Amino acid sequence: MSGIAGIYAEQRADALLARAMIARLGHRGPRGQEVRGGDRVAFAQARGHGAADEALPLRSSDGSIVLVADGALDGAAALRARLEGLGHRHRSDSDWELLLSAYVEYGEDL
Repeated sequence: MSGIAGIYAEQRADALLARAMIARLGHRGPRGQEVRGGDRVAFAQARGHGAADEALPLRSSDGSIVLVADGALDGAAALRARLEGLGHRHRSDSDWELLLSAYVEYGEDL
């Protein structure tokens, strides 16, 4: 179990607010917390037991797509085989990384 908190702002996202939000979810992430901020987006992740080891956000191989997610994907093995058959390569066994490849391949039809 993990926790995710995030902020989108018209001007600049407040990373301190994201840190306060994830502190409230500390019980969901005993393996560590991480806060990242950008111009208009800030998010925080609390990694729990059983959560994937990679830190969020995940980025597509070309860096143009960013994903913040938590959970498991039903049918991941079949999707991985299909995507790898289409030439996609993955750095981990994460279901989340598959979503990035699937979005690159299928776009909004995913």
